[in-house]
Amino acid sequence: MANIARRLVMTGHDAAGVSRVISDQRISGITGPAMPGSEVAQIWGSNAPLAYPDSGAMPAYSAFFPPLHGARLVELYLPPHSTSYGAVTDDDPDSSAAPLAADRPGMHRTASTDLIIVMEGRVDCELDEETVTLNAGDVLVQNGTIHAWFNPYAEPCRFLAAMVGAENNLCK
Repeated sequence: MANIARRLVMTGHDAAGVSRVISDQRISGITGPAMPGSEVAQIWGSNAPLAYPDSGAMPAYSAFFPPLHGARLVELYLPPHSTSYGAVTDDDPDSSAAPLAADRPGMHRTASTDLIIVMEGRVDCELDEETVTLNAGDVLVQNGTIHAWFNPYAEPCRFLAAMVGAENNLCK
């Protein structure tokens, strides 16, 4: 059973500039590569700045993490008692999301600003020297810092992340 199942409705403009629903579909998550039982859904993304009016079609994008001026919308589901999450890496050799230390599983840094809202459960966000616990309804603005996700709690956690590509000189 999929833990992530959403309806995605997208709007756009017709040839006369009238706003329309152009897509109404179901999306679901896929098993996360970094942790058994986790799921991730790549909901929407763009590799370039957007301009309107447009057709509303899904912009072309590649890679999990956005490039400079790109954006992504993803949902993550972490099962109870998850030990680490964050080692999602792109196959792209220029990816800034590579794991940073073998002795700190899941720790990574991205060239993005991540706007995160916890929708259900609790999750721990480990940073260099501290850990912050986020509860349902909490919002985190992750400004290109090294981090990893842990769900040591008895209930599952799900959070939504809007990632905006940024320059991060610490990723070089």
